Amino acid sequence: MKLRAWPAQTARLAGLLVSLVAGPALAQPGDPAAEKLGRLVAWMLPLDTVFEMQMAKEPDWPLLGKASRVPPEKLACARRALSSAGFLENRIAEAGEFARRQPASVDAAIRVLEAGAAAMSNAYFSLGAERSQTGKALDEKDVTARFSPSQLSAFIELQSASEHQALRRLIGMPDYPAGDNPEQRARTSGDFRAALSRMLLGSMTRCDISLADIR
Repeated sequence: MKLRAWPAQTARLAGLLVSLVAGPALAQPGDPAAEKLGRLVAWMLPLDTVFEMQMAKEPDWPLLGKASRVPPEKLACARRALSSAGFLENRIAEAGEFARRQPASVDAAIRVLEAGAAAMSNAYFSLGAERSQTGKALDEKDVTARFSPSQLSAFIELQSASEHQALRRLIGMPDYPAGDNPEQRARTSGDFRAALSRMLLGSMTRCDISLADIR
């Protein structure tokens, strides 16, 4: 079976976020399976690493140029929501909502991610981040070669199986994995930008920062 374009698109996501970055309520103790799923989803696309890098460079991120318009504690709240700890909490909360709406899908979701889909996605994301930061000509095929046929099978299953449609939405993958042509690439970049915007706006909502505060 042909490997779809998600490796390249995942690698591009990391580079896109590095250049681009200039929900639900936080999780409460609950279903251990949902927490496990949330941790896998957070690990497979570790956007928090990009957020943390940006916060280290910009003391007023994510409210660049607008931070003086909100109380310091609200800025601190927003930064905490986008930190590694806050990102993980939010992903666990999203997984809890997934489990509430799709209880019969949780075990299958954990199975396919643990079987290799999560590890491969994490590796492709890391490749893209490294390529963006170092300028090295790194190849997705070199990453793919590190994994076993069974892990690759799980990765392809995640991309293509209809039973994982809701899981793909939870992760932020395109519902129909994009091909490697300009039109589809633009569509996938749009999906990633929308996911990034959702996270940024979610941090504002949780910290009671209105759009009027920063206009």
